[in-house]
Amino acid sequence: MVINFNADNKYLFQLNDFAERFTWSGQSLEGIFDLEFNLSSLGNFDLEGTAPTMETPSGNVAGIQQGEIIAVRGVDYKLVREEQDGLGISFLILQKAV
Repeated sequence: MVINFNADNKYLFQLNDFAERFTWSGQSLEGIFDLEFNLSSLGNFDLEGTAPTMETPSGNVAGIQQGEIIAVRGVDYKLVREEQDGLGISFLILQKAV
């Protein structure tokens, strides 16, 4: 039995579940946005922040380049890097654009 991951991925990104719309390069796309809390330590100091990511089918963002802007929930984020899982899903590591 052959599993077509690209065809099955569309079920992971239903807007009535966890997915939401984001905009990249003039396109309205679906993905799962996570604004994870991040706590790091530097010596005796704790640094708090967020680690925004977008998970989306790789075909949605084919050709995306580091530094490009995507908009989520009315906020612009700059792409730091894209990580692909090898099964058709891309994880976009983001940074709030200034």
